[in-house]
Amino acid sequence: MRCVRMRVGKLTNAELDEIVFGRLKLKNPEVLFGAGLAEDCAAVKTDQTVLVTTDPITAATFDVGRLSVDVSANDIASSGGKPFACLLTIIVPPDAELQTVKDIMTDAVRRADEAGIDIIGGHTEFSDAVVRPITSVTMFGTCKRAVKSSGAKVGDAVMVTKTLGIEGTIILAAERGREIGLTDEELAEAESLKEKLSVLKEGEVLAGLSSVHCMHDVTEGGIFGAAAEISEAAKVGIEIYADKVPFLPITDKITKALGADKFRFISSGSMLFTTSEPQRAIEALEKAGVSAAVIGKITKEGAFAVFGNEKVAVTVDADELLKVGKK
Repeated sequence: MRCVRMRVGKLTNAELDEIVFGRLKLKNPEVLFGAGLAEDCAAVKTDQTVLVTTDPITAATFDVGRLSVDVSANDIASSGGKPFACLLTIIVPPDAELQTVKDIMTDAVRRADEAGIDIIGGHTEFSDAVVRPITSVTMFGTCKRAVKSSGAKVGDAVMVTKTLGIEGTIILAAERGREIGLTDEELAEAESLKEKLSVLKEGEVLAGLSSVHCMHDVTEGGIFGAAAEISEAAKVGIEIYADKVPFLPITDKITKALGADKFRFISSGSMLFTTSEPQRAIEALEKAGVSAAVIGKITKEGAFAVFGNEKVAVTVDADELLKVGKK
């Protein structure tokens, strides 16, 4: 029988030096100083508008570090900003290996470096308060024009970038792909979707278009949840044409095999936005190598999905990943 080493508390100074501090190299002029032994804070300075957001990763068991950075960076991009720094908290259960912390940190640093983001602080700890690794990232960004989710206007076209369900497809292919009979080619396809998790590119393009009135990152609750959130935030109605919402065949296969609703499937990697000039947005995004589609319209009241001749009210509900993901 294997003896499981139980541990509670913070990492030692030596572990912090090896796993955290030794990996962090500051890149951005806004950061005056960052993480260090006995430092209680980081310091940033900028003359631009600062955007701040925070997001946890609680359901994933693979690529946790990368997801942690991408999901929070996407929130900044969805408000028209460019992320430059973040705080990363990692909490793992007492029976976790130190290697788990190393893997999450390595993954997060690699992704942050790719995106030009400095990890300037955070916290790492073994705790009996969790049963699997949990992370939380607070992300900072700057912007010239802050775009609010509540900015949608009656008459706007509702659009999305890329395809829906990207994040959920990645997670479930890794956790349950073999179980539901995905081929090696399909598993590789799902793995490759990691490169599409970021919406920084489309965020930059759309923030430069004055005809774009609202941007929103499609995360928990999928496209229907995001639509309901915009409707409530902007005090407008919204209609989503179900047959116009783009999904990859592999997303269809996974959700069908597991009995999950693909319209309520976690979808980091796709941005929902509204605009009075949809063709202009499509052309601008195409130049940046990002696909986009019109999937609905902003109306006066009510949040609905349209299936043929039937209208179904949509609300913010629990994500399907919580129902069918690895327990």
